[in-house]
Parts: sequence; C-alpha cells; structure tokens
Amino acid sequence: YFVGDAVEKNLSKAFSYFERAAAMESDGDSLFNAGHCLEHGLGTDKDLARAASLYRLAAEKFGHFDSAHVLGERVCAPVSQGLT
Repeated sequence: YFVGDAVEKNLSKAFSYFERAAAMESDGDSLFNAGHCLEHGLGTDKDLARAASLYRLAAEKFGHFDSAHVLGERVCAPVSQGLT
C-alpha cells in the first residue's frame, strides 16, 4: 500500500500495517518504516518524538543502518554545525 504497485496506494493503510509490525519489535525494517511515516506525516500525523524513538530502537536492537543514519542526521549534524 505504501508504493501502490500491486495494490492501490493507501498511505493510511500502509502506516497501519507498519505500526502493527513495529509493535512486535521483531525486525528493524518495520520500526524504520513506521518511524519514517511518523517523521514525514505519511498516512498519519507527524510525531517526531515517536519517530525518533522507533529509529533508536531499530538502530540499537537490530543494528538497522538507515535508522542509525537518520538519527545521526537529525541529532548529530545540527550539533556539529552549531544549529542547536
């Protein structure tokens, strides 16, 4: 539902499935996908704190590279550039 290739695109439904999978905390991709939707308001309201929490869990528990990268961009980059 996120991309809309085999089925009609429906971001709300995609987020619902991502969120249910993330709640199981059984893989980093599910946590990342739910966090991505929350960060960008895709199929749900934006919730940056919740997105960061999911990214952090994916990075710490599963070594999820993309989650660690996003955290680094959002947290470390502004600090190193003096933007905080």
